[in-house]
Amino acid sequence: MIGLIFLSPKAIQKNIDLNDLTEIKDNIKGYDIEFKSERGFGNDRWDVYSFSLEEPLEYSHWEKIDKSYYSIRSYFYDNSSDDKWDMIIQNIYKLEKDTNTRYSYVDLDGTKKLYLYNPEKNKGYCVIITI
Repeated sequence: MIGLIFLSPKAIQKNIDLNDLTEIKDNIKGYDIEFKSERGFGNDRWDVYSFSLEEPLEYSHWEKIDKSYYSIRSYFYDNSSDDKWDMIIQNIYKLEKDTNTRYSYVDLDGTKKLYLYNPEKNKGYCVIITI
């Protein structure tokens, strides 16, 4: 007997989205795509996810916000004139100011990810750039 499984476009998109958050996908309680850039040549993109987790993160690979963070951050955040982006960046800035917020930087084969997470608020963001 041959069985076929058909996935809805929404189910396929959800799986793709979770692949973007590979480093935390086993612990995700919920997530939203806050900003999705128009795709450029090839697979160029600039996307922002917000997320919450089932369990607080193990901080072994996460750093306190410091000068290194701000140096990395400058690569990810631009001065876009998009109103939606302005609102997202203001929320990220608020999270950065909390001393409990940590970050993780991932560089994989041309895709760079900057995670920011606060366990007390159970709120985080992931900014992804592929060039």
